[in-house]
Amino acid sequence: MWNIRYADDTTMIARSKEKCSKTGEELTQKSKEVGLPINKLKTSAMTIRGQGSVEIEGDRIEKEEKIKFLGSYVTSDGDSHTDIKNRIALAKAVTNSMAEVWKSKELSTGLKVRLAIALIWSVALYACEAWTIRKQEEKMIEALEMWIRRRIMRVICPERKTNEWVREQVGVSEERSMLAEVIKRKIRKYGHWKRQGESMVLASIKGETDGKRKRRRQRMELMENIITWEGGVEQAHGNARRTRSTAP
Repeated sequence: MWNIRYADDTTMIARSKEKCSKTGEELTQKSKEVGLPINKLKTSAMTIRGQGSVEIEGDRIEKEEKIKFLGSYVTSDGDSHTDIKNRIALAKAVTNSMAEVWKSKELSTGLKVRLAIALIWSVALYACEAWTIRKQEEKMIEALEMWIRRRIMRVICPERKTNEWVREQVGVSEERSMLAEVIKRKIRKYGHWKRQGESMVLASIKGETDGKRKRRRQRMELMENIITWEGGVEQAHGNARRTRSTAP
């Protein structure tokens, strides 16, 4: 997999900056032949855990540390923290825009909760299957859900009502919490990737791609989440196969 296209955008993926530059030049030449020149001013490059720049036809392509691609932020360190923060901000904006809904006395609490799940969770958890989650991000997700619950119940000040009281009134169990939904989606997506057989995606998830880490604090990997939640590598692989065997 080296070329991802969506509408008039093209994303090239390569294992080295030299290969990316070569592929970019080939794409530029082919595009010119059909009258679709590439706008280099709107083209940017990113290296994951690497140095150097990408050049196309002698022109250096601007290097970015953060790129928004199809609604999600991709960063040069491969971390999900930036994207999760962005999703939380968008979810809060949607929650605030629904202030009249939370004030309504004609809607039951149960209906308000279902509306929140349908309209706010879908924004907050967009593309969460690709997130790598540490304890810090888990707390951020849990804090967002409690913040939404308090808006639904119109309880702003923590001194007035405890979190336990809010949870009881909203009636959403921990098994159906936002973090539990993230975990469920990630495990289900991993099972899908695993059943597809060996691929660059699966190799990346399992940490089997070429390259060396820089000498710094080890970054959380997506596979570490799966192993932790499933109880081990063999359990994760076994559950992926089991999901396939029980699928209709």
